This record gives sequence, C-alpha cells and structure tokens, in this order.
Amino acid sequence: MIEPELTEQGYRSNDRLARDLDALTRMHALSTRQLGAHSLESLLEEIMHAAVAIVGAEMGTLQLIEGDTLRIVAHAGHQPPFLDFFRAAETRDSVCGAALKQGCRVVVEDVESSPLFAGSPSLPVLHAAGVRAVQSTPLFSRKGKMLGVLTTQWRTPHAPREPDLWRLDLLARQAADLIESSANSDLLRTSEEYLKLALEAAGMGTWDIDMLTERGHWSRRHFELLGYQPNPGNHASLHMWRSRVHPEDLEKVDLALRNAHATGQSYASEHRITRADNGEVRWIAEFGRYVRPSPGAAQHFIGISVDITQRIQSARTSLLLSAIVDSSDDAIISKNLDGVITSWNKSAERLFGYSAAEAIGQTVAALLIPADRQDEEPNILARLARGERVDHFETRRRRKDGTLLDISLTISPVKDDQGRIMGASKIARDITGRKRAEAQLRLSEERFRHLAEVGPQIIWLSGAEGELEFVNQRWVDYSGLDLEATKDPAQIASRLHPEDDVFAHWQRCVAAGKPFELEARLRGKDGQFRWFMMRSVPVRDERGNVQKWFGTSTDIHENKLLQLELKRANQDLEQFAYSASHDLQEPLRSVKIFSELLYSRYSDKVEGQASEFLANVREGAVRMEMLVRDLLTYTQTSKADKPAEPVDSNAAFQTALANLQGAVAETSATIHCDPLPWLPVNSTQLQQLFLNLIGNALKYHRPGVPPVVDVTVRQENRNWIFSVRDNGIGIEPEFQEKIFGLFKRLHTREEYSGTGIGLAICQRIIERHNGRIWVESQPGEGSTFYFMLPA
Repeated sequence: MIEPELTEQGYRSNDRLARDLDALTRMHALSTRQLGAHSLESLLEEIMHAAVAIVGAEMGTLQLIEGDTLRIVAHAGHQPPFLDFFRAAETRDSVCGAALKQGCRVVVEDVESSPLFAGSPSLPVLHAAGVRAVQSTPLFSRKGKMLGVLTTQWRTPHAPREPDLWRLDLLARQAADLIESSANSDLLRTSEEYLKLALEAAGMGTWDIDMLTERGHWSRRHFELLGYQPNPGNHASLHMWRSRVHPEDLEKVDLALRNAHATGQSYASEHRITRADNGEVRWIAEFGRYVRPSPGAAQHFIGISVDITQRIQSARTSLLLSAIVDSSDDAIISKNLDGVITSWNKSAERLFGYSAAEAIGQTVAALLIPADRQDEEPNILARLARGERVDHFETRRRRKDGTLLDISLTISPVKDDQGRIMGASKIARDITGRKRAEAQLRLSEERFRHLAEVGPQIIWLSGAEGELEFVNQRWVDYSGLDLEATKDPAQIASRLHPEDDVFAHWQRCVAAGKPFELEARLRGKDGQFRWFMMRSVPVRDERGNVQKWFGTSTDIHENKLLQLELKRANQDLEQFAYSASHDLQEPLRSVKIFSELLYSRYSDKVEGQASEFLANVREGAVRMEMLVRDLLTYTQTSKADKPAEPVDSNAAFQTALANLQGAVAETSATIHCDPLPWLPVNSTQLQQLFLNLIGNALKYHRPGVPPVVDVTVRQENRNWIFSVRDNGIGIEPEFQEKIFGLFKRLHTREEYSGTGIGLAICQRIIERHNGRIWVESQPGEGSTFYFMLPA
C-alpha cells in the first residue's frame, strides 16, 4: 500500500526535488537540441532553471555583460519590480558586480549582515523580493573572456554545499559555451558532456526511449539504479524498465504515464522498484517528458531517475520524531548560540503560554527568564559553545501571564554535518508540583518530629528504602539507644526478641511497598521484654513512588498478657465444654432409653399426673440429647483441621441434602443449587453449614406454602459469595443481628423445635475460615442468608 506522503502528490509537494528533476530533465532535452531550432535565450532560460534546482534555491538570474551594465537574459522566480531594478543595473553595488570585479564566485549567506549591502539601494529591493542569501558565479569563455554572471538566491540565510557549487560550475561552463559559440557543434557536444557529469554527480540516471521501437539509451547510472549491468552501447528497452516497478505500484505508475502522454505535461512519480540483481526493494523518483518535435504522436520519452530511499526513510524518521516531539509532555525547544528560539513544540505552548509564532525569533532570556536569573543564560550558552551538556538543571522560568514555574532543564548542543556546534536542544519539565510536594513533605516531617516528642508512643521515620532517619526520645528512654546506635544492626538486634522475626517482615513490606504491622517484643534498657504493636505506612508522591515510611510502636504489654490469658481460658473452657458435652451423652442416652421403655410399657397403665410426668421426662431427655449434640458440634468447629487441598462444594451440598430428604419430602420442598466451586474449607464443616441453613429454610416455612430454596454463588475479587434464599416466614429487622448468638431463639419450642445453636455453629465455621455471614430478610416474604469464604 502506498503511503499518502509518498505518492505523486506527496512528491510534488517537495518543491526542491521537483525543481531539481524538472531542471535536469530540461537539460537532458537541451542536450538534444540545436541552436538552429531554438534561440539562445530559450536555452539559457533552461540553464537558469536547472541552476536554481541544483542548488536548492528559490530564485535566480542569468546576466550578460553589455558595456558597463549587466542585462538580465534569463530569470526564475522573480517579479517585475525586481527585474525592473536590475534589468540595466550597473556592475557596481551588487553581488553580481562584486563577482565580476573579483573574477570569482561571491557568496553572501545573509544579506542582512553583509557589509556588501550596508547602505546599498539594492537592499530594500532584495527585501521586497524576499531574498536573504545570494551567490553569483562569473561566466568565462574558453579564452578567459568574462561573458556574464549566473546568480541564485534563497529566501532564508543559506550556505551552499560544495557538491552543489561544483555542479553549478558545470552548468556555468555549458552556458558560457553556448554564449561563446551558439553555432559550434563541437562546443555543444562538450557542453553535453558537462551536463552528463552534472547528472552523474547528482546521482541521477537518464533515459531516452524511442516510442516506435520501445528501445532506447540509458545512462550507466540508470542501469545501476535498477540493478542491471550496463551493456556496451547502454541500450535497453521500455519493458526492462517497467518490469522493475514494484507490483503494488505499477498501476499508479501506468496512470501517471498515460496522463503525461495524453496531456503533454511532465511525468512525475515516486514509487518502489525491485532491483534485478538482488531483489532489494528501493524507492525511486522519476521525472520525464514525451517529446513531440511537431504536433502529433510522441517520438521520444526522456527523463531522469534518482534513488530516494534514504530520503524516504529520513522523512519517516523526521515525521516520527516530529510526532514524538509534539506529543511529549515536556517542552522541547531549540535555540541558536545567540539564545534565539528556533523551534517550539506543543508542550512548550501549554507550559509557557506562548504560541510558536510568538516564541520563535525571540531570545530565551527576554521571553522566559526572570530578572533575578538573567545570569544563567550566558553561562548555559558558554557551556554549550564548549560542547558541554547541561543535565537536570533546576531553576525557575516565567510564563506569558507572569507566573513563575519550577522547571528542570536538560540542554544538549546541536551540531551540523561537519561537527560544528550551531545551537542547542532544550527539554524543560514542569516540576512545580514536585517542588510543592517536597515542601509539603518537609512541613509534614517538621510537624511529625514535633508531635513525635510530645506523644506517649515510640515513633520512627525511615527513608524510601527502609533506612532509619529518625527516632524520638521515647525510644531512647526505653531502649537506651540513640539514633546512631539504633542504625547499628547488632545493637538493634539486641533489642528484638529472636522469635518475632521483625527484620524479615519489615524487609518484605519495604520491598512490596505495603504497610508494615506486627505485634513484637522489644527489650528495654532494664533487660525486660515488653509487647508492642509496631506499624509503619509508606508516604508516596503524586506518581505513587514511596518517599518515606512513618512508623509507631505502641506499648500493648498489659493488653497482650490479658489476651494471652483469655486465649488460654477460652481454650480451657472449650475443652471443658467438649468434655462435658461428650461425657453427658452416656447418662442422657440411658435416661432417654429407659424413659422411652417406661412410656411404651406403662403409659396405658398410669393416668393423670403420673402420665404427664412420664411424658415430660421423655421429652426432656430428647431435648437434652439434642442440646448436648449441638453443643458438642459447636465446640468441635474450632478443632477440625483445614484441608491441604480444596474440596468440592457440590459434594458437601449433596451430602447435606441427602440428610434432609425426610424434611424435603414432608414439606414438599423444591431446592435448586447452582454449580459450586472448590474451596479450601473442611468438608465436614461445609456439610454442616449447608445442613443448618437449608434445614432452617425447611423448618421456618409459611403454613400451607411449600418451601422453595435457591442456593447461588458468585465471585467478587478473591472471595466467593454464597446465598441461600427461601420463601419462608422471614425475620424482623431488630432480630437479624441477634440470631447468630448462642442459644438465641425467636420462637417457642411449641412453635418450632430446635436448640438455638445452629446459626451460632454456622457463624463459628465461617469466622474460622476468615469469612463473614449475614442475613437479609422481609417478614412474611422470606430470608436470604449470605456467607463469604476466601477463594
């Protein structure tokens, strides 16, 4: 696919190359003409245009000596006011005159600063014509007679390159030969050789195709461009040329050829070719014309070609660099060694408030530098002139609205193709926010240090990598170590309990940038250890980078001792409850069995209170057995081991459902369950969880309404959220938090059976697995129990 900027239209937008190709094509055509058919003026006009193109100028004149004046006989790019002034100007008071007087080429890189034009009446005329740079080359005959002068002009200050001037000399020689002897064919052939040398020096190939035979003559360079070996007569065919056009570009090239043939206009194309020798794809620019000696069919197709692969690649690189510069968040500015701004990107406009049009041409010192920092620019320019680079120079600069910015500058010297320093590239980054943050951080730090000395806690401050920077007096008083002693690994290690692994935990948190929190023991200067809650949090800048760590150590010794004592008491209590519930099962089993035997054998033989007493004994034994069983289950939830591998929640659900089949059948219940995940949960306890929650849904159904139970699950972040939804009697809002308590009942035993321990068991299982359980309910519409378990 042809990129838009590389198409024919893109080629024609490149004025210099277009002029260059056009001029050399004219010179190629010129070499086939004779003065008998063409006037000297027309041939000199062709040479004039070729000269302008070869040196990349915008304007030019060719003048002949007539007496004491120079007469313009050919020109390019000029309008009548300029031509009228110089048409019969005297040889003095101009670059042309200076070249004639000195007998050699004269180059003025900038007419504004040249002494040659100081006070000259021609300077306003040059201004009006847009001329800023000029060169004049004298024309000499073969015998050394001065014939005239060939002049080219540029709209910007310019120093012509040596290869361009050498090719210009060849054209000047050709022009002089034409002027000296317009009828001498030998001299004309010599001028043609000069033309060939000029084309070869420009790296351009030429072709001349006979349209009747489609065969013609190629220059050696054109053979080389297409990857062919030149043949002895340098003859080739139109087919050989066309076969090298890249297949994807062939249609475009054919269209340009047809248009040129039909309209008589020039043929121009930029396209890819595939070299015949190695298959390499290159970019080539071509410019040509169909030659019609008289009205009718074209007899010849002539033109020139040049390899532009490097220019295409450079253009792409330039476009990429331009896009990068314009999209950069940093202001990128170029300036010359006088401090004058020469380029200004979009971020510079945003940062400083000036448009590119306002900034370019102004000096950095006048536009941006505050009055109290004017000495910075001369020092920077002096360093650049020595070839030095200025890295991360922090200073302040003034915006268009007068406000000041804190910026960081990186300035690099820019060199021309000969290694001479010609200016500088400057990258300016707004660091106002960072400076403000740094000032704010210092004020935090100051307040912190002040508060640190008046509070009861041990307070410490570390750098971004965890290095200790500050400890308060409370630490010094407790440990007997000042800041320098605390930085010593051996001394601080003597104040840490070896079982608490403080160092390793701290290093892991610093490496991950996560808050540090640990209960650990610190040894005081009296040799005794006390428990402290140690916390430290990272303080970050606006980009999220850790700048500091603020830490505190709070004495929790008495609370920790109470906590440990309470833990031991709870363990003892749980052991007692377990043992008591376990040991009570045997006598309760005996009471239940014998009460049932008494009831079955003698209920029909006793009457009145005796029968009632016997029924109460039997019912009490059953309730006590249920209570002891549920209490035993409750105490066992803290003893079950967690599984090494995740278990299938679907299997646990199905086991619980099998145990509830009697209740399901009795209530005509409908139970639906989504596919459930695998979880790192004790399988027996997961069964108990489903058994209690679904059992409650079946138990507390509305009279005359069959229960409907839906079990669903969804994943949120790193957790699974389960829900068990029913259509039962619901729960009043004021009781929704209380129902998870031990022995909490909302109904009498006559209404609904049970011990009031089931939901307490559920909560204990969930909390043991670091989860949470809760309920949402509407009285008379049903309840939804949710529980969350880590994935």
